[in-house]
Amino acid sequence: MNIVYGGSFNPPTKAHKLIIDKLFMVFRPDNIIVVPVGDSYGKASLIEYDHRLEMAKLLDNRIIVSNLENNDKYLGTYNLLKKLSEDFSDLYYVIGSDNLINLDKWIDYKNLLRDFKFIVFNRHNLDLMDIILDKYPEFKDHFLVIEIDYDISSTEFRNTKNKDLIPEDVYDYIVKNNLYEVK
Repeated sequence: MNIVYGGSFNPPTKAHKLIIDKLFMVFRPDNIIVVPVGDSYGKASLIEYDHRLEMAKLLDNRIIVSNLENNDKYLGTYNLLKKLSEDFSDLYYVIGSDNLINLDKWIDYKNLLRDFKFIVFNRHNLDLMDIILDKYPEFKDHFLVIEIDYDISSTEFRNTKNKDLIPEDVYDYIVKNNLYEVK
C-alpha cells in the first residue's frame, strides 16, 4: 500500500503531522507521498509553492514529498494519481470528510473513483458510510474510513499566528522566511 496525502499545506500544522503518524501506525504503508498543490490550484490565500513544498518536507523524515502538482495548470487528483501510479502501486488517496461530500465535483471524478481507493478521515462525526452508499454505492469498497479528532487547521494558524498549532521546525521556517506576517 502507498498512501498519497495531498493538500495546500499552507502551512503544515500539527494535525498534518498527527495524520501522517496515524497513517503509519494504522496502515503501515510502504510509502506516504505528500503532495502540496501547486500555485495553479487557484486558492486565494496560498503562499508561494516553493515555501509550502519546503515546509511539507519538515513534517516527517519518513515521507516522500512530491512536486508533481507544481504545474502551470491544475490538472486534478486523477491526473496526479495516474502519474504516481507509474512509480507506485496500490495507491490510496487521503481525504477529509468534507472532501468526500464534494468528491463528485472533482475533475474526472468518475475515473478517479473507478481507478483508485481512498482513506477518509472523519473529523465531524458524520455517518460517512451513509454518504458513501448514497453518493458512490458502486465504489463503496474503495473507501476506508478512519475516525480522527484533530481540530487544527492552517486557516486557524494564518488567522491567529499561534505557533502551538504547527510543528516547531515549520514555525522556524516561517520566521526565517518572513511568511504569514509572523514577527
